Amino acid sequence: MGGSSPASKQAPAIGSFKVMSQGYGVTGPVVMGTARVQCILIDYADFYSVTHHESMGGKGGGGNQGTVNYSYYATVVLLVCEGVGVGVNYKRLWVNKDLYNTPDLKGFAEFDGADGQAAWDYMATKHPEKALVYGGFAYLAAHDYELTSSASIGNHGIEVEGFYANVGTGKDATIANCMTGLLLDDVWGVGFGVDRLLSLAQLDDYCGSYGLVISPALTEQEAAKDVLSRWATIANCGAVWTQNAAGDGGALKFIPVSQTAHSGNGTDYLPTAPLDITLTGDDFLAESGEEPVMSTPKDRAEADNSFIVEFEARSKEYNKMLTPAATDTAAIKTYGLREASQFVAKEIRLMDVAQRVCQNLLQQAQYGGGTHEARLSSWQYAYLEPGDVVFLDDAELGFDNWPVMIIEVTDDGDAMSIIFEDVPNGVGDSEHYAADDVSYARVPWNTPVGSDEFHRIALQVFIQEYNLTRFS
Repeated sequence: MGGSSPASKQAPAIGSFKVMSQGYGVTGPVVMGTARVQCILIDYADFYSVTHHESMGGKGGGGNQGTVNYSYYATVVLLVCEGVGVGVNYKRLWVNKDLYNTPDLKGFAEFDGADGQAAWDYMATKHPEKALVYGGFAYLAAHDYELTSSASIGNHGIEVEGFYANVGTGKDATIANCMTGLLLDDVWGVGFGVDRLLSLAQLDDYCGSYGLVISPALTEQEAAKDVLSRWATIANCGAVWTQNAAGDGGALKFIPVSQTAHSGNGTDYLPTAPLDITLTGDDFLAESGEEPVMSTPKDRAEADNSFIVEFEARSKEYNKMLTPAATDTAAIKTYGLREASQFVAKEIRLMDVAQRVCQNLLQQAQYGGGTHEARLSSWQYAYLEPGDVVFLDDAELGFDNWPVMIIEVTDDGDAMSIIFEDVPNGVGDSEHYAADDVSYARVPWNTPVGSDEFHRIALQVFIQEYNLTRFS
């Protein structure tokens, strides 16, 4: 009885590059500050495979058993983000589950997108028809690049220092710079018009004094008003439409809600001084039998008293993270726990910033003042606008030189309907709480589950994740 030769195990060879997704029609990412973005395949060439034979001796000298596998390689070009002007700086690179300190350690040539960028010399030599400059775009390129076992590029994430990355050791951006870029940049901005945006110096001072910085990565289509609204919330400010500097059109103005001067981080914030205007009962217009001022006190029983901010932490490789809840203990004891929806701000990269924002949200909800609605003469007070702080003074109405901020103005022709809001002292002045900006221990993906190293790191991550400073 003759023995048959053992059959070799041979995986089927893949004959072409497997494109999982490609960059046609996608949004060109814009990075401000320092953030992580997903690389986008925009071109490839030179696909080939390499055969690997592995032999194993058969039992009883009955021949060799073996396996045949393949490795796949190609020339690849990966879009990173906008880099027009001064270009970007590359930091960490994630390839599937592996981390590299810089892209060149994985064999990539780096192109920063700065003005005057030249085509990749390799592509110019091997495939001149594909040797594009990609002007204004940062990208990575590599030849003979090893693909996955399924002949695809896999997942590539890259940390980039982009526009305005000049604040602090983490190279974040000021919120004022981000707003300016989004509205006014000639290439990737919305073309708002420089004459339609008033100075952001006061906002910059407020955020600077409290250390409020962000690093947005605009990777998907999103309405500019939604982006600005989120950034305004982070900056603890309101947006109003007012007259431009020339007095011949409208302009956008951002006003910090805080009426408390503050110094920090080498920056001094001074709120806008109240107008020298005191409104009395003689100024209000009311029909016979109507109250001249309709007041609505703050209903703390209906106000949220617990807030959490979700952000993407740089110290945790830009994974999602939650702040400890900012809570008002007295309100919870009196009215019960009322949890607000989580505020999601991916552009926040530091726990310290996220906690500050969280506390500001709590203070606005709990201690922001009541509102008062009244009508004034249009011809006499036409210059009043949202953001102005004035005083109400009328003993019969219960006001004693009471500061209020105008939050809404409606011109009815002969009269203006105005909504005022109380300006409690200190509502925009949040305390600094110790932030446990988690030091992230990276779990090696190829560490055996049963090993001591795995359990040591897993325990360390668990402790860091849940032993966070809680405040109320």
